Amino acid sequence: MAQTGDVKGLPRVWAALVAINTKNLTGVLEVQTETGIARISVDNGKVVNLSSVDFSPEHVVHALNTMRILSDSDMVRARKMANKEGISPVQAVTNLQLAQENTVARVQEFLLKESLLKLMIDETASVSFTKELPGAVAYTLRMPIPFLLKEAQKRQKEWAAIKTKVPFMQAVFQRKPAVDPVSGANLAWEDLPIQGIEKIVYFFLDGKRTVADIANTAFISQFDAARSVYSLLNQDLAVKVSYYKDDDKPQKVKKHKGRLALMFAYIVLLITTGLVGFGISRMWLDKITPATVNHAARLIQAQTQERLQTALYVFKARNGRWPEDFNELLEAKLALIVDKKAAMLVKKPQGPGYLYEGDETP
Repeated sequence: MAQTGDVKGLPRVWAALVAINTKNLTGVLEVQTETGIARISVDNGKVVNLSSVDFSPEHVVHALNTMRILSDSDMVRARKMANKEGISPVQAVTNLQLAQENTVARVQEFLLKESLLKLMIDETASVSFTKELPGAVAYTLRMPIPFLLKEAQKRQKEWAAIKTKVPFMQAVFQRKPAVDPVSGANLAWEDLPIQGIEKIVYFFLDGKRTVADIANTAFISQFDAARSVYSLLNQDLAVKVSYYKDDDKPQKVKKHKGRLALMFAYIVLLITTGLVGFGISRMWLDKITPATVNHAARLIQAQTQERLQTALYVFKARNGRWPEDFNELLEAKLALIVDKKAAMLVKKPQGPGYLYEGDETP
């Protein structure tokens, strides 16, 4: 149940939204933070607009790139069109058809929620409220304040416990196999008796991705990603690999070498290249057989199938549903046209049949 009156001890933005929700006010809540000014427009209990550094059009496009919805080259194209035609980068993305409009809308809604929750827990922010909405702004967003209050309460209540096992967003974890208590056989990850978000996070716990990476890939908040990892750790379905403080992941150390060392390395490279070339021509090529080629082909196909399984879950996280077929993965830029053969061996998540049913031979 959302808060209605008791605002003692709450951060100022949070307390202000409680008052706005209780009195059903309409207007603009101006928030002064250490990074600048944010303006939250509300209309009859709903947030209808946000002007903030964390919710700027440039930030939305950057998020689309971070989530791998836009490639680096796509982002450059969108910025060029935006500068040339005087439109926002987000509008340029849709005009160029670099991402589906519903996908962009869901990312905007996601960033709106996370930006507002970030402002709500800011202990240093100061606020002022004006009971009037500017008429020149297009109010297309509709996020209920009670939802925000409930989500903030949940995060405030659970964060302390979560951070005991997932203290940093740069922490890395590895999934552990689950065993059927009756048969003793390993359970497939899609058959685990865990919640939907936990199942997605479990799939991405590969011992390489950080919690922040998983949040971006699976299109969920860092809180939900950390909360799922915390739950999986408690169920003995995950294990810690390493901890890194936020924004403090060790960087590669640049090694400064003298001219003599560079010359020596260059000579070694030339000698090594010659030896490798000679070895390939005299020995390795003679040993390649149809069996080894077939084995490599099967390995590549298996890796492609796993990548398509990942694409299915990413599509569901972004769109709230499973893709109808392989073509939808193509349109969402989650698969390549050359993945068709592998898609013929991937079963549809819902309903009979396979992801792609064409006339090609798998």
